[in-house]
Amino acid sequence: MATTQATAIYKFIKIPIPIGTAGAFIWAFASFIQKWDPKAYADLKTVFALPGMQIYTAVVILIVIAFYCYTGVDWFRLIILRAQVRIAERRYPPPAGMTLVPSGPFIFRLRGRRVHLNGFFIDKHPVTNEQYMEFVRETEYPHPAAWEDGCYPDFKARHPVVAVTWDDAQRYCKWRSSKSGFEVTLPTEQEWEKAARGPYGFCYPWGNSFDSERCNVGRGPHGDTNRVDAFPEGRGPYGCWEMCGNVWEWTESWFDESESIAVLKGGSYYFDEEFAVLWTRYHDPKTDKWPDLGFRCAIRL
Repeated sequence: MATTQATAIYKFIKIPIPIGTAGAFIWAFASFIQKWDPKAYADLKTVFALPGMQIYTAVVILIVIAFYCYTGVDWFRLIILRAQVRIAERRYPPPAGMTLVPSGPFIFRLRGRRVHLNGFFIDKHPVTNEQYMEFVRETEYPHPAAWEDGCYPDFKARHPVVAVTWDDAQRYCKWRSSKSGFEVTLPTEQEWEKAARGPYGFCYPWGNSFDSERCNVGRGPHGDTNRVDAFPEGRGPYGCWEMCGNVWEWTESWFDESESIAVLKGGSYYFDEEFAVLWTRYHDPKTDKWPDLGFRCAIRL
């Protein structure tokens, strides 16, 4: 499915009209005016009581909400959501290098099914070569196949580690658990997708329109990985980087009942943009180790 078609389908199957948000804003604004200037508040009540004014106001609000939801004006929702996350993190401070994804519903996959998840922490970036090297040195675990002579090039220290199997990623998670005191795992498919799409079900981490300037996608055989902090404008609703392109990421979820094929998410530098749509569900045997396949970690609350 072409990306433009996917975006069009998204707009029709998902109807996220934030009536509650609009009502809360109006209530907060009216309360502020009432305290700041009671006379102005009384004048507003007089105007609002005029015949037909309520209907006119309701129509204007509905037009604004429709524009807000369906014309790609996603920056406002991102700002509000990121502010909410920063507030929530005061109560649940995330470990270093991770961000909080609060509990609540989100829109899962293309069909728009709403799923409730408990809160969790997730890595802001994919696991890098330098992070994986620390694991290899401490545990004497075999190094990734992509490293020549047991090491990565210096300029790739902050690139995602690649050519690791699902079991390799799990071993890394167990090592990190022993270091951090938390139970570190791979994110499930649902956790990964919520961290990438947010509660609004975005097509891409930044909104609903593809932008090649925000990600490393569609480079083909001549492409390569990039630093995990290369695209600040490509961050997702909860502050995660590189969830669109660069490398596919292992999840904890199985693709089928064989429990030998795992779900991959996110697309990569090699694949075209249609694979980078966040509801895309790719898969590989857990023994595969490709040069565009990495992972990130999560901690469930």
